[in-house]
Amino acid sequence: MLRSTRSRSLAGALFVLSLGGAALGGCPPSQPPPTAGPSPESVDAGAITLTDDGCTWEGNPGTVPSGRVSIELSNETDDYGVFIVHRLKPEFTWDDGRDAIDAIQVALAAGEDWPNWSTNVSTVEGEGAAEAGGTGEVSISATAGAYGVVCSSNTSPTGDILTVFLVGPLEAGAP
Repeated sequence: MLRSTRSRSLAGALFVLSLGGAALGGCPPSQPPPTAGPSPESVDAGAITLTDDGCTWEGNPGTVPSGRVSIELSNETDDYGVFIVHRLKPEFTWDDGRDAIDAIQVALAAGEDWPNWSTNVSTVEGEGAAEAGGTGEVSISATAGAYGVVCSSNTSPTGDILTVFLVGPLEAGAP
């Protein structure tokens, strides 16, 4: 699930441009120009906190409609924190995801390679990060399915992974 230690900031913006028609001869258009409708709001999905002993998700709503979902991030470690949002593949369960992260944690502690199967249970949907003692945010466009966030303490944005934890689940449904 969490093979790459390189963190990248995710940022996105939606710009709606509305152009009115130009009237001939300087006359006003016969109809007012179209206006942009309200942009879809992002669902606040609580806050995830990474500590030396684990990761917690306060305010996890459990279920959300499909659409934009934003999660606040807090890193209470002395290391660089990475928070990767994963969507479970339909053929896997939450327990499969938990087993994959547990297997990765065991391999990290033993200094071994990660089990191959552990990276095949999900797809990465978004990533956020927070410096030691810092905060951040991750936002995704959720479609129907089960999501979890893999939290890790790393030596640096591109450095070694020290610990890895899984929080969730979050179920996204129909709009």
